[in-house]
Amino acid sequence: MKSIYSRITTMSAAEGALNSVGISIKNMEGDVRPVNDILGDLSGKWNTLSDSQKQNMGVSKVAV
Repeated sequence: MKSIYSRITTMSAAEGALNSVGISIKNMEGDVRPVNDILGDLSGKWNTLSDSQKQNMGVSKVAV
C-alpha cells in the first residue's frame, strides 16, 4: 500500500492514466488530493472502465 500511495502522487504515468479516465490527483488549488479520495474515485469508476483502461491502471502502478 505504501508503494501505491507514493506512486499515485509522484509518477507522471499514474497521473496520466488517472486523468485519462477523468480522475484528477490535484484539487482546484493545484494541491495533491488525499490518496484515499483518489482511490475512492477510481473504485467508483472501475466497473465502467474497459479492460484496456483497467490494464493501463495496473501497468501505471495506480491499482494493484
